[in-house]
Amino acid sequence: MFFSIIVPIYNVENDLDCCLKSINDQTEQDFEAIMVDDGSKDGSTDIAKSYTKYENFKYFRKENGGLSNARNYGIERSKGEYLIFVDSDDYLNRDALKIIKENIIKNNVDVLEYNAQKVFSDGKENEIFAVNYKENGEISNGLEYMVNRIKNGTLYAPVWLKAVKRKLIIDKNLWFEKGRLHEDELWTPKMFFCADRVLYINKILYNYKIREGSITQSKNKVNNIKDTRKNCIELEQFYMDNKIDTKTQKVLRDYLVRQYIGEVS
Repeated sequence: MFFSIIVPIYNVENDLDCCLKSINDQTEQDFEAIMVDDGSKDGSTDIAKSYTKYENFKYFRKENGGLSNARNYGIERSKGEYLIFVDSDDYLNRDALKIIKENIIKNNVDVLEYNAQKVFSDGKENEIFAVNYKENGEISNGLEYMVNRIKNGTLYAPVWLKAVKRKLIIDKNLWFEKGRLHEDELWTPKMFFCADRVLYINKILYNYKIREGSITQSKNKVNNIKDTRKNCIELEQFYMDNKIDTKTQKVLRDYLVRQYIGEVS
């Protein structure tokens, strides 16, 4: 099996069918969709269960533990060679898996990154979430890729912008920090650091819906600041422990400082 698509689900009855339908309608069908119901209390459970009529959709229900915990739960049960994370209120373009698979096979990469599009509910014009990094699709190691992205102002943390080799995640213990806000901002730099071959393709494959009440739209400033600070401290220690050269460390630390200042301002 080539892909495991991990879909954490919690109280998204108005958006879930669109998400799961976009997965089911993919032109590339070599995948399993792992639906992790994180203790939903609305109609999400029935919607998710209805997709088990398709043999490549697998439903799991667990006690509520948050997004990171649900993703880890899905990773543990995955069997695909590459993992893709899809938030349950978002959706994929119909040819997304086909394009991702073609580029992975052609280039033999650990990580493939692509673009997403913001989708607004109030009629605003859609915006491209990520921007072009290297027009020629040049392969680089993860640390070089991350540093160049920072210098270019186009390092994006969300895990749903990436297809990642499952073996890399398991071998390097790349689990999500349970109960942490901005968990992607901690996980993604570590993941890039561990990757030998990373490729970016300038294709919009993912649709990110802006929804009131989502974690990213939360006004809980105190907890956001607190967890951003934790992320910055842990990443700085990670860079020190892995003996990254001084010049590179400066680029990475400056980025952490900007992240923290951006959160508190």
